[in-house]
Amino acid sequence: MKIFRSVLSIFLIFSLILTIFIFNISSFSRTDNMEKTLKKSDLLTEVKKIKNSGKVGNQSSMTAVINDVYATAEEYGIDSKLVDTVIDSDAMKEALGYAAGNVTDYVINGKKTPILTKDDLYNVAENNIDDWIKQSGISVTDNQKKKILEGSKEFIPIVVRNLPSSSDIASGYKFQVEVVQFLFSNTVKVGLVIIDVLLILLIIILGRKQFKWLFDFGMVFGICGIALSVLAIILPDLILMVPNSADISLITTTFTDYLFKPVLIIGFAFIILSILLFIIYKTILNKKLRVES
Repeated sequence: MKIFRSVLSIFLIFSLILTIFIFNISSFSRTDNMEKTLKKSDLLTEVKKIKNSGKVGNQSSMTAVINDVYATAEEYGIDSKLVDTVIDSDAMKEALGYAAGNVTDYVINGKKTPILTKDDLYNVAENNIDDWIKQSGISVTDNQKKKILEGSKEFIPIVVRNLPSSSDIASGYKFQVEVVQFLFSNTVKVGLVIIDVLLILLIIILGRKQFKWLFDFGMVFGICGIALSVLAIILPDLILMVPNSADISLITTTFTDYLFKPVLIIGFAFIILSILLFIIYKTILNKKLRVES
């Protein structure tokens, strides 16, 4: 009986960890969450890291895109301070977060959303140009402002052209996208929740004598908590070790921190819950021993 409970506990550990990651990634990948995440981020620092990384490559690389944007701005006499202000503005962060969300929401959740267009970004530039100029602290005449907007028509297409759309990903990785969408589908989510509940009930039934199920759950939540905490801490660094990840540090550093933060919180909560369960189990056991003696 003890061995059977141990086997069920091991299955529950893996099932709980998988459930938490599936639900967390699915929730995080929604377009609205991606917008909020990028808005909270230090986008300018990430862009500067990519720009100064020294990486060179074809036009599709993030380094090339950022260098082209700054070079085009310089060509039109646009002060780099203004470019920095634009990149770090809430309006631009929301627009780029929306674009990133379009991709993740489709790949993870199968939700088809409109693709960010050149007109979308140009409207952002036109509607916010006065605020950007004011925030940058540079002096600009009406003639120069007109020239800046003309310059934006040059580098906005560069940005849009290098932002992957949901259709681009689907066309090149159809099978992989279908697999990912299945893993994060409601069918899998419901299935995992049912498995978790069944395993919990079985452990309670098998360990009902002397409240052994409290000890079992203490072990389960303790191991889950430690595993989740460790994974939440090391996974961002492991992702950064992926080849060429420095070239997409905008995604890997900005998003992974926000993605794994809830996992870390749940991990700590599980550890606390585990300690409480052990205390309760030990208290009940001691009371029973005193009664018997």
